Amino acid sequence: MKNYIFINYKAQFVKIFFNEIKYIQADGDYCKIFTNEKMYHIHSTLIYLETKLPTEMFYRCHRSFCVNVDRITIIEGFTIYIDKVSVPISELNKKELLNKINLVMFQK
Repeated sequence: MKNYIFINYKAQFVKIFFNEIKYIQADGDYCKIFTNEKMYHIHSTLIYLETKLPTEMFYRCHRSFCVNVDRITIIEGFTIYIDKVSVPISELNKKELLNKINLVMFQK
């Protein structure tokens, strides 16, 4: 499997490596892809874009957000932090995410 996608951005096809993507935010029929260096605003639904992403690396935590699991720094309550950016997570999705990440918990 490829480790990148090409997006149509400002009349160019731009290659973005999956590990550079922090998170993706839905914006109607558009999406904002946030990377280390910049934000790309592209004409695509989040549902369609999700089909192009590796499921082991990305998780749809909210109807408007998909996060790169490797980029999560903190999960607190119903908020995911990627660096200093907060992203909401629903209760049901939080349970699924906790099963997906490499979680270590104290066992009595």
